[in-house]
Amino acid sequence: MATPYQPSLLRLLHGVAAAVAGVASFTGFLIYNHYDGRFGRLPLGGSEEVIDLHGDLGGLLQWVLVPFALYSLTLGVRRLFRSADLGRLVGSLPAWQRLTNTAALLSLAAAVLSGLPMEDDWLTDGDLNQFWYVLHLASWVVLTLAVVGHLIVLSLNGGWPLLRSMLTLNLRSGDRPKHWPQQVWAFIRRRGSSGGRQHGP
Repeated sequence: MATPYQPSLLRLLHGVAAAVAGVASFTGFLIYNHYDGRFGRLPLGGSEEVIDLHGDLGGLLQWVLVPFALYSLTLGVRRLFRSADLGRLVGSLPAWQRLTNTAALLSLAAAVLSGLPMEDDWLTDGDLNQFWYVLHLASWVVLTLAVVGHLIVLSLNGGWPLLRSMLTLNLRSGDRPKHWPQQVWAFIRRRGSSGGRQHGP
């Protein structure tokens, strides 16, 4: 199977978001494992320094999420779940791929937003039923499940060539960083001329 080509801006934003979210998820698990453990624990260490690191990563993730979400809702909107996909879920891997894409994006946004009002003292004081903490924990669980589902669907619908297309550094003519503003402007013009209608599968 030939390796498909993915837009360079998508690869950059997706790669940075995945990397930062992955490390944040790991530090978040260490915090849960040390301070919470309501669903079980592993024999791993933990400290207040990990809370600080997780908070710093969350702050960085805010800045990463904004451009990634903007891309997903504009140039990458065809990769998100839409109402027509509801009738295609049976037997349609692309529809499932768009569903897992959307679930991952929404749960990541929920994890970031729910982390903003949280207080470190909730964990150290054992106050683990605060609304924002529970929402934050649930968001990371959903995000983890969405990413696992995303990888499963990817393996079934494209496999290694599709994964490699997201990791390669190859650039086509007309898809270099200097072309990104032109791509955004072309999208805006297409949306304006089509009245916001979606085309294609």
